Amino acid sequence: MKYYIAVVIALVIIVTGCKLFKEFSTDIHQTVAVSLQKAYDDGGAEKVSAKIDALVVEGKLSTVQAEKLKAALQKGYDSM
Repeated sequence: MKYYIAVVIALVIIVTGCKLFKEFSTDIHQTVAVSLQKAYDDGGAEKVSAKIDALVVEGKLSTVQAEKLKAALQKGYDSM
């Protein structure tokens, strides 16, 4: 589960970075976007959101940090 969440977050960062800096090739961006879309379609967004909520309950993230992280992830999902 931790690996899956880390992969989804990493892919969101890569896609967002690709859009911001445009230094990556279109092929890389497309491959990452397809992978992220598959993870999203397979319920990845809900799993990541649930894990973020669990980190808040465990005291490892504040509510504000969790909201910011979820907003960043949603922005990444929306950019696909």
